Amino acid sequence: MTAHPTTTWIAPLVLAGCLLVSPPAPAKTILYTLVSYHEGRYRVVFDVIIDARHERVREIMADYEGWSRLSPVIEEVRRITVNDNGSETVRMSLHLCLWLYCKKLVKTGELVILDNGDILVAGLPAQSDFRYANERWRTQPVEDRTRVKYQAELEPDFFVPPLIGPLYLKSRIRRELDATTLRLEQLAAR
Repeated sequence: MTAHPTTTWIAPLVLAGCLLVSPPAPAKTILYTLVSYHEGRYRVVFDVIIDARHERVREIMADYEGWSRLSPVIEEVRRITVNDNGSETVRMSLHLCLWLYCKKLVKTGELVILDNGDILVAGLPAQSDFRYANERWRTQPVEDRTRVKYQAELEPDFFVPPLIGPLYLKSRIRRELDATTLRLEQLAAR
């Protein structure tokens, strides 16, 4: 069976049109992602390489008061106090929706930026909507790109519906980290 002469040029034309109107694919490469749940606590590990210079990524990450640019879930991050040990107490306001139920959350913690650029945040449960929160961000240069690693343990101090709630939250955390690193890549490329 031979192709009709008209159809032989339509496929390449459609492909070229799709390439012209579709946005470029993100250059990030997800190396590893894990979100686990055990006895009320979420463990999160995320490892990605983004297409942006390390110096710029580190600069954006160190500006924690600007983290709301990285995720629509983060409404505001602000410094509460500077502590004698060099850490800062910061309060993060979050807006989280689970299906049709939305909740404003507060996560307060001691933030320290280490000499190597790692960002550590140890939660302060008495001032938070989390019984436990411990997070670490690490950036490393990989040629002209940047490797971003995130590790956290989080235990919400708010109601999460049993059974389906943890499954949904695990999926939501993955999506948020994926979107956050894409936004970080976009901001760092400017």
